[in-house]
Amino acid sequence: MDARRGAARRALALGACLAAACKPAPTTPPGPAVAVAENSTPEPEMRVRHDAAPVFADPRRRERLAATFPELRRRVEAFAADEELPGLAVGVVLDGELALFVGVGVADLDSGAPVTEHTVFRIASLTKLFTATAILGLRDQGKLSLDDPASRHVPELARVVYPTADARRITIRDLLMHTSGLPRLGDFDYTDPHDPPDRAEIVDSLEQFGLRSDPAASYSYSNLGFGLLGLVIEAAAGDEYRRVLDRTLLQPLGLEHAAWSAAQAGPRLATGYTRKADRFVRQEHWNHGASAGAGALYLDIADLARFAAFHLDAWPARDGLEAGPVRRSSLREMARAGHVMGFKVHTPTPEPRVELGAQGLGWSVVQDCRFEHVLAHTGGTDGYRSAIRLLPQRGVGVVLLANRNGAPIERLAADLLAVLDDTGALARREPVPLPALTATVERVTGLLTAWDAERARPLASLHFERSGGLKHLEQELAWARATVGTCRDWTRTRTLAPDLAGYAATCERGELSLEVRMTTSRSPGIGGIDVAARGVPADPTIVAAARQSVELLTKWDPERFAALFARHFAREGFRQFLDRANPEHATCSLGEVEAVRSASAVFKLRCGTRELRLVAGKLDAEGRLGQFSVSPAPRDRCDRPREQVEEE
Repeated sequence: MDARRGAARRALALGACLAAACKPAPTTPPGPAVAVAENSTPEPEMRVRHDAAPVFADPRRRERLAATFPELRRRVEAFAADEELPGLAVGVVLDGELALFVGVGVADLDSGAPVTEHTVFRIASLTKLFTATAILGLRDQGKLSLDDPASRHVPELARVVYPTADARRITIRDLLMHTSGLPRLGDFDYTDPHDPPDRAEIVDSLEQFGLRSDPAASYSYSNLGFGLLGLVIEAAAGDEYRRVLDRTLLQPLGLEHAAWSAAQAGPRLATGYTRKADRFVRQEHWNHGASAGAGALYLDIADLARFAAFHLDAWPARDGLEAGPVRRSSLREMARAGHVMGFKVHTPTPEPRVELGAQGLGWSVVQDCRFEHVLAHTGGTDGYRSAIRLLPQRGVGVVLLANRNGAPIERLAADLLAVLDDTGALARREPVPLPALTATVERVTGLLTAWDAERARPLASLHFERSGGLKHLEQELAWARATVGTCRDWTRTRTLAPDLAGYAATCERGELSLEVRMTTSRSPGIGGIDVAARGVPADPTIVAAARQSVELLTKWDPERFAALFARHFAREGFRQFLDRANPEHATCSLGEVEAVRSASAVFKLRCGTRELRLVAGKLDAEGRLGQFSVSPAPRDRCDRPREQVEEE
């Protein structure tokens, strides 16, 4: 009964938040219209808190990144020479503009015309990103749903043969994510320059066409699937695919030199080549016909950079006008990892390289040791190669176009981003703390001088107060007062989220840091707080226990374990944990104290060549450790530290 009452109270509190606390959205011109089905109930107006958008903290960020441009130019030129490319166009997109263009070589070997930022190349499969973006635009307009069966828009898809009786029908989302079960190619040819496939040829080939797997079961890159998405666009928009893309995407974005054929590209077109023995051979242009959604578009590097900037502009989420033909939230939706394809470990390498690969809505989505969120796509056709890589959290991207098939330009793209990152200026945007968080921290630091229960009570959330958080905070601040003395000059050191930030102050006997998390209910309050000191000695009994525990990392001793650790640590589980922490059983040594808390301490730890961090403390009545964890040092990119220490 009490649990039900508690749930009811929480529901009432949430309702009160929605009814009273959250301000309506500002009056701005609406985004793309969304159709409401007949007899459906409209959604209630969305309530908005209006958080400040994250910002780049480094005022010299642009200057520091631009300082790499000579080195980037050198690497592009060296790559083109090493790979024997006729021509190469590279652009670095920074904060919404083409900040650097590098053109190397020639657009045509016979004429010797140089590659410029307006030299047009065939972008091949990068066309799929334009197709996917257009699909999201039609979804914004209410003309389709990503979870529609694709056969609703292309009825002939009902003819395909599913491998199992329990399969569900292919959806538009499946086609976008290459998880439809369709193979790479259909039973028609789009490589013949003189005989392009028409719609009838494409859909007739679907009769008794067998899927490779059940939809959503596995990833299988499919040109056929994106050709069918072009037909979905035609059905939903009521017009031919190319005209829809021109009207709804290419023209609104100002892509001045976009073309759908070599003839339309005109004299700006770079000649496509294949390398054979010691010579380059001109290539004829594939004609995708009605399968244009898979790879028929031509662009120059300036226009591809505009497209990249359009997608990058979707970050961060923010208030303000929607400037593009597709909603920012829809572009961010395209960039989410929807189907995880697995992870790779690259060895041996100078530094660890671990890469998690996934598929979004058109985009390949990657996370690795260097970058937390990379959007990527490549394209290749006879005579041409294209690539795009975006770092949406960091406002930077690179775009590349070459007029020789098979050129590994995606490798160059990764190299250029690494050079930019090595400056240290390619940082992520930092969240801006909520005003309530800033105000609460000011009040908490005031309580450090002298505790006042009446002033402290309004700062706590309901859960924090009922779980004994206020009493614990009083004890923590009393410990801090006794440990470091009077503190002054509080500054914010990091912001992990609008409701979570760290602060530090210089004190009489060291430094004090606070990490404060707020709730975001109608009456915001402290949801959690961590108090730590630096530059002060740790409790000698904790230091002694930690030093003895380190020996177990090198050599297991069940008797020493029983004497050192509280009863809640399971012996076998703890032994396995130690093996994971020091898999080579290297000699370990305890280093200096990094931080001290009221009942624990954080130490540097070295095991062989590995730099680790050890947290030990919470001694029980018998002086045995109740808290113990080992985690990688923060500087190790692949072994990222835990945000919160774990008790093993």
